[in-house]
Amino acid sequence: MIDAPVTPAFHAATIKQGLSFVQQIEIAHAAGFSYTGLNVIGAVDFDNANSPGATKSLLQTKGLSVRDTSGSPPITANEEDFTSALNEMPHLLGIAKELGASATMVFVPNRWDSPEEQVLPLVTSRLKKIAKVAADFEISVGIEYCGPPLFPDKKYPFLTGIKGALQIAENAGNENIGLTLDPCHFNGAGDTLDDIAAANGRISCVHINDMPEGSRDTLVDADRVMPGDGTMDLVGFLRAVVANGYRGPCAVELFNPDIRKGDPTEVATEARIKTEAVIAQAFGKDRENIVE
Repeated sequence: MIDAPVTPAFHAATIKQGLSFVQQIEIAHAAGFSYTGLNVIGAVDFDNANSPGATKSLLQTKGLSVRDTSGSPPITANEEDFTSALNEMPHLLGIAKELGASATMVFVPNRWDSPEEQVLPLVTSRLKKIAKVAADFEISVGIEYCGPPLFPDKKYPFLTGIKGALQIAENAGNENIGLTLDPCHFNGAGDTLDDIAAANGRISCVHINDMPEGSRDTLVDADRVMPGDGTMDLVGFLRAVVANGYRGPCAVELFNPDIRKGDPTEVATEARIKTEAVIAQAFGKDRENIVE
């Protein structure tokens, strides 16, 4: 295996959808991953259907570690749904923490139905509440800003990019708020490698994917391709992330409908191998050292 400061992690968004929690874990194992993103609802359901600790035993049996978890309320939910999800958050993050999680993500759209001056106080307030709960479990919160044009029906633009996400984090003020960096969003927002330095050690989560040739104003999630198959400087991206202090898994997150048509284990294996190849290029390792 590659001895590097980052390592590939399985992400269920990349493969065929509709598979069970157990099937996803088995695929991550069969594909050779050592890390998997945690679907904490799936973990809760699996424990309830079996016994307390069943998920932990499953992960150990499959040789999988956890760092990043779901479990944060959606920032765009109506007030009732947000409050309900916030109340459930301690239970979910408590379980995630027991399974090894130390980071969670909050997705912030780049377009809304209301202007920025109205949306920013709402986003800031909700992020503060999420971060306060996460801090009780020593879990960091990574703002995943949106770069691509995913919400063309929304009238008003909102803060995006590394600088925009950092502004939101500064407004919220919680020390455990950082960034989730994803090449697709990085590309869509027009960020540069120099912008990563502004994160100043506040990178909580990292995703990896590649983008094909095309205008960043038109490329969307469904256009994502395997690491190394696109045009992005992923070697530079990973080096900059590590130079900023990040160490740990980078989840291979694609939403490409054509890629999802493939055999799930074969797709996941390809994702791991191609990500390891990029990591090897970034940190001076030979391609032949990658275990297939």
